Amino acid sequence: MNEQDTLQEVREFKKFKNKIGLYAVIVAGICQVISFLVLGVDLKFTYGLVLGTAVALLNFNILEVTLRVAMSGGSGAAIIIIGYLVRLAFYGISFYICITTTYSCGAGAALGYLTVKVAIYYLHGFKAKFSTGRVVREEPEGLKFKEHWYDYKEDEEVDPWEKDDWDYKNHRRKEE
Repeated sequence: MNEQDTLQEVREFKKFKNKIGLYAVIVAGICQVISFLVLGVDLKFTYGLVLGTAVALLNFNILEVTLRVAMSGGSGAAIIIIGYLVRLAFYGISFYICITTTYSCGAGAALGYLTVKVAIYYLHGFKAKFSTGRVVREEPEGLKFKEHWYDYKEDEEVDPWEKDDWDYKNHRRKEE
């Protein structure tokens, strides 16, 4: 892979990340509009929602950096664990700040944490129509469940692609 391909991948990933961030802010805005209808003007809820969304976006970026460093080599497991603990600390500290303010602020923070996840589900799930063009392959015979324990082969490697003599519809051995 040359330098130009790497730069192109970085640009595409930044567009991907920015789009998720934009949709997360849109989801937060929708939550805020709904909260105006349900709660009225509650600035503490808004504070929690903004803080929760900001923490979710920050944690998404920390996750990206953590994975990039871990995948480039070195001590991958240690970096992933440290990144996870840092992200967990951000969630915990921000939620503690919000919940000690008011419960509606804590609820706003909890909804804010979900904005990035909802944005990802929307962009790569509902908008992409989850299973468009998805082909599910049939399970190989050797991997299908048998009716009885004694139908499994013993002390030899099972080749999942080999044809066996079990009739799965009628739950018995095939007649020859």
